[in-house]
Amino acid sequence: EKYPYRGEEAEAFRKAIDYAGRPVVLSLSLNMKLENKDHVKSISNVWRISKDFWDEWEPLSHQFELLEKWTPSREPGNWPDADMLQLGWISRRGPEGHERESRFTEDEQYTHFTLWCMAQSPLMMGGDMPDNSRFVENLLTNEEVIYVNQKARNARQLLRDNGKVIWISEDPASAARYVAFFNLNDLPANIRLELSALGLRGKCSIRNLWQKKDLDPVKGTFTTS
Repeated sequence: EKYPYRGEEAEAFRKAIDYAGRPVVLSLSLNMKLENKDHVKSISNVWRISKDFWDEWEPLSHQFELLEKWTPSREPGNWPDADMLQLGWISRRGPEGHERESRFTEDEQYTHFTLWCMAQSPLMMGGDMPDNSRFVENLLTNEEVIYVNQKARNARQLLRDNGKVIWISEDPASAARYVAFFNLNDLPANIRLELSALGLRGKCSIRNLWQKKDLDPVKGTFTTS
């Protein structure tokens, strides 16, 4: 096997951390298999769920499937890791292609960062931070979006239908629900959400976290393009 699970070595790290007597996050790599989920949860906090992730649409689309599969293992203290954020200037010293600005379009960068935040993957920046564009800087510093990554609970995929995907999570400090709408197809599409699926009744206030803007209240259903 190209990427064997070295459980005994990982246990040695866990024992060393416990012996140190202070909090340390243990992050394991590479390409974890679901068959090892119980053991990896028992000894680590973060673990990679894929091979190296780069700035291409197909791997990004695949991360939706992997993050959904690992949902039962996602909880405080245990975080499936979709790998680094491929934003800004990347591959400055290799190893994947020439130095470049991320090949993701702006829409794809929103998709990339939003999925990582909704699925509560660790936010480890793979690009060269001093050379961030204003667009990338704004992506990385939206405190309302990052709150979802850091504080939400029960993150999960609610819907996947013909390339239309909805992820949801909850704010443990309030009655708020977080919703992310994704369109994995090549053409625009409307996505409809029954608010009852979130346990919500009556008129609901809506806020666009990326725009930091309140929208008109809705009742029953919410549809977005």
